[in-house]
Amino acid sequence: MFCIDGKLFAAISKFGDLVILNILFIVCCIPIVTIGASITALYGVTKKMAVDKEGYIVAEFFRQWKNNFGQATAMWLLLLLAIGVLSADLYAGTFISNNILQILYEAFILLAVIIVLFLLIYTMALQSTFENKIKNTFKNALLISIAHLPWSALIVFIALSPFFSLVCLRQYFSLELLLILLVWFSGGAYLNSIIFNKIFQKYMPGKN
Repeated sequence: MFCIDGKLFAAISKFGDLVILNILFIVCCIPIVTIGASITALYGVTKKMAVDKEGYIVAEFFRQWKNNFGQATAMWLLLLLAIGVLSADLYAGTFISNNILQILYEAFILLAVIIVLFLLIYTMALQSTFENKIKNTFKNALLISIAHLPWSALIVFIALSPFFSLVCLRQYFSLELLLILLVWFSGGAYLNSIIFNKIFQKYMPGKN
């Protein structure tokens, strides 16, 4: 258990890698426009970590970041535009006076938000796994996320758990903020990558 090749040291090493990866991810997200490439690189590394094939964390992260920057950024900007439109629509809905129409309108917006969240997470995970055109990546992200709806709901919940936690457990704000800065994003991506590896395995060439 306590030898260098034992499970304890392996767990400590993986935790350290997740901390490094989390910090890299946060720093590379700061320019905002680079968020798409950073999410793609994050999943590119954690999907390999989930099968113990990650290699050097920093080098692998920046390799994924560089190789996927163009398409990942384009997809992120399109999704950011969709988020902006949905935010404006949600604000416009507050001016609807009819209660029934407002409920229907908000239900439609909620459905659109869920779809955008599915697309955001799945497109970046797919981008780090398959080579494809942007249009096809979006289409595959939507179809695969719907085909695996229960898993997709769990994936979105895990990805958004830091924000849910900050809202619902504000009394532990300092501890939550520390976890978010150190390991929450990379840890969530690692858990999601275990799911993604199982889902994407079905769509690998030669697996059908």
